[in-house]
Amino acid sequence: FNLRIDKNTENIESFLIAQTSERKKNEIKTSDSNFFHGRLIFLNKTRFSSEFFAQRSENPFRTYFQRDVLGFGTRISLDDLTKIGIGILTEDEEDLQGVELNTERFSMYFTDQYSLAENVDLLLTAYFQPSLNDTDDYKASILASLNFSVNENVSISLQLNSFYDSRPPQFAENQDEQLS
Repeated sequence: FNLRIDKNTENIESFLIAQTSERKKNEIKTSDSNFFHGRLIFLNKTRFSSEFFAQRSENPFRTYFQRDVLGFGTRISLDDLTKIGIGILTEDEEDLQGVELNTERFSMYFTDQYSLAENVDLLLTAYFQPSLNDTDDYKASILASLNFSVNENVSISLQLNSFYDSRPPQFAENQDEQLS
């Protein structure tokens, strides 16, 4: 299940993403995964905007119980479809063994949208989040979404996501891919 709600005005852009997934083995559900992300962007007459974001992930697929993120930064609009974000975030993770880790990270992202055909767009987003205290500790991800617009309010998306964690939880792989 994937849901995205956007609410935009002349001075504020905001969105909320909610995703749930489950894994099954022999038709028996073995685990659930949940992801929630909200972002509030305060626009102004320049190409620099302030933004605040919050995120909660519960993902046993990637061997962590939960990951909570809270952050703020600046979004730079290069044009109507291309954005760069720079900010600071605080991250609170708990793995499946109950080990908790709090990390402050620098946050950078790049996002761009390409029109492939009428009603078909490709959205690419890349994130890089190094720890402020340890340059060997970083997370990176690439998200690609092929969006088919059915009408003004409904679209169908095919998503490919790739995640990398230089210091993943115990027993977890450094890299994980997801198709939805």
